[in-house]
Amino acid sequence: MSRSFTDYEKDNIRKSLLEACKQSWTQYGYKKTSVDELCKHAGISKGAFYLFFESKEALFCEVLCTVQEQICDTASEIMEKQKDRRGVTEALKWIYREYDKNNFLYNADSMDFAIFKNRLSKEQVNKIRESENRSRQLF
Repeated sequence: MSRSFTDYEKDNIRKSLLEACKQSWTQYGYKKTSVDELCKHAGISKGAFYLFFESKEALFCEVLCTVQEQICDTASEIMEKQKDRRGVTEALKWIYREYDKNNFLYNADSMDFAIFKNRLSKEQVNKIRESENRSRQLF
């Protein structure tokens, strides 16, 4: 019989899966990142993974949108604090550093990213588009 997770455990497991996915995607790419390895990192079984995400693609979609939202939010905060061209300059530098750390953000033309995109549901594609549109509106 499987045990249930407390809300605290669920929160920590979800964060762990998101962080492990982000790191593995950056290092190995989508195709070479396995759900098994992500589960090992989070300390859960593969079956338990599906309590948190409906699919590998759902996890990757969440990571992509979350990173893009964090970048937009932080860049906006930087520009709000410094409302001149220096603020824009600092925001652009920060964005560049984040993209450099998360290469999956700019490798959208790679075969690996194409494989990922082809496996997405319509809802996931729309979620990514909304996130991208928000990013474009920043500047």
